[in-house]
Amino acid sequence: MDLTMGTVCKVYIIGDHEKISITQGKFAGFINLGEESAMVIETEEVEGKYRIIPVNSISAIDIIELAKVNEKREEIPSYFK
Repeated sequence: MDLTMGTVCKVYIIGDHEKISITQGKFAGFINLGEESAMVIETEEVEGKYRIIPVNSISAIDIIELAKVNEKREEIPSYFK
């Protein structure tokens, strides 16, 4: 199974004091955030809002719905280096 752009998923994020927060939305790719990799999720809370989640803070990912193989998605401009 591949985590492809457009896949709907729920991401469990470890925060302060081992508190878990949850973000749900469409997977939009990976970016570099300084020296680390981060996952980008287009949240379901507000359309067009993206959440950047450092990979080392991800506890688990639930796959809700896989993206269609030929589904064309708009690329997110990358301004992060």
